[in-house]
Amino acid sequence: MVDGPSACDNHRVSAAVVLIGMGYGLATLIVLAGLGGLDTTLAWSSPAALTLTVCAGALLLLDRSPLAVVAGICWLAPIWTGWVGGPDLVRSLGSLAAPLLLPFLAHLMLGDRITRWGQAVTVALTAALVMVDDPLLRAECRGMCGENNVFLVVSWPEAARPVELARSGFIVLLGLLVVVKTGRMLGRAGPVALRHIGIERAVGALAVLALSPSWLWSPALQVAQATALTAFGASRVWSRVVLARRRSAAARLVRGLGSEPGAVEAALRRATGDRTLTVSYWLPVSGHHVDSAGHRVTLPPDAPATVIVRNGQQVATMLHHPALDLHAHLGAAARLAIDNERLRAEVLVQVEDLRQSQVRIVAAADEARRRLERDLHDGAQQRLLAVLYELQLADPPDGEALAQTRLALAELRQLAHGIFPVILDEGGLEMALWSLADRAPHPVEIRAVPAVRLPPAVERAIYLLVRQAANDAKGPMEVSVGSDGTLVAKGAPVISNRRIIDRVGALGGTLCSEPGLLRAEISCG
Repeated sequence: MVDGPSACDNHRVSAAVVLIGMGYGLATLIVLAGLGGLDTTLAWSSPAALTLTVCAGALLLLDRSPLAVVAGICWLAPIWTGWVGGPDLVRSLGSLAAPLLLPFLAHLMLGDRITRWGQAVTVALTAALVMVDDPLLRAECRGMCGENNVFLVVSWPEAARPVELARSGFIVLLGLLVVVKTGRMLGRAGPVALRHIGIERAVGALAVLALSPSWLWSPALQVAQATALTAFGASRVWSRVVLARRRSAAARLVRGLGSEPGAVEAALRRATGDRTLTVSYWLPVSGHHVDSAGHRVTLPPDAPATVIVRNGQQVATMLHHPALDLHAHLGAAARLAIDNERLRAEVLVQVEDLRQSQVRIVAAADEARRRLERDLHDGAQQRLLAVLYELQLADPPDGEALAQTRLALAELRQLAHGIFPVILDEGGLEMALWSLADRAPHPVEIRAVPAVRLPPAVERAIYLLVRQAANDAKGPMEVSVGSDGTLVAKGAPVISNRRIIDRVGALGGTLCSEPGLLRAEISCG
């Protein structure tokens, strides 16, 4: 599981960002309403420009992205700078924030390392400028005027001018770089990406281009900047609306078709408000009802139910509250989802039946091997022991006959053990694995074996896997068996014996075999 912020935390952050943006926007409107007057040389004197400015600021401030809200704060900062009679600190902060609009807008669009460096450099140059800039000593007064600059440390015009030129040049360079990168990105994007982000990125590049000449000031340029930012904010709103509609449509489709077992039942419970509603599906081949997971269910005889019939054949039965008219909630999409889930439940039943039949085949084969081993033990092996006993009593004993008889008896015991390991039945998995370790050509270390007995078929599969790996290993092995039927063998070779692999699969297990590691998980249920 990957650790990360929860959806609840993300909603809290978005709500906080929206509240901050709304508070700042409301305060800006109050200033625009005329508290203390507005120095129009520092803000927007044209009604059209002012209207577009407010629209652009509102769209950015109501965006759920923190970067967009910061960009909106920077965009409306000149209004606070021009607040006649406003607090010196507020007007100074407005003058400090206004030049930071383009770097934050660029980072909102691209979010790469270059735009992060652009933010840092612009903040540093702006901070240096407000500490040495005294606008009263300059011919034009377009920023903060006079004693309002609370950040002024020392009036140093000779240093202020180069810093301002450096900042203006850097902003132009950053804007051109953003436009070029955006153009290249859109050129390489496919049709799907262009439909999602094409308009937003293109309009954003135009806004950055309009904001780049920060040293110029004219009503026409301000209208162009406000128009471009308004279009950018509107494109972001439109992108979110389209994305939300697509997600909603996809969610409805997934819910309608049943993305997982029980999805139709859960959707109907939400739609009707009946938490007792259940859906079962009729399987005509087996002649009984099953739930969405393929488990057999028995319906109460007198329970209120709605039966879905398709082409004269029963498809599903839904038990619900007696007062509920379920047909009102079953449109074409819901009926399609019910058909889809019934087919999947039928497939699940068939898969489970096939797995159970495979388990029965494995169990029958093991029982046949067990009987054959007992027949060899009680028949041929006992007769050979009798012959060996008679040969030992002979006078004089025949050494060649004794040797051949002992060899035949040993081979017969080995054959019987290969057919079915009796030690596995009588002594359990741990004793059987230690017996394998004693006979293995390379060292085998048994690290862990559960103290409780596992199901016989599971023990048999684990034993065969370890035996095959021990016989084929090129070096030492470490074997660990868990109580849940998990086998881990370090140093094991690749298992290629299809009969063993099929046995694990027939038991519903999984097998991962690669050079140096064998891992099998066999359900003990």
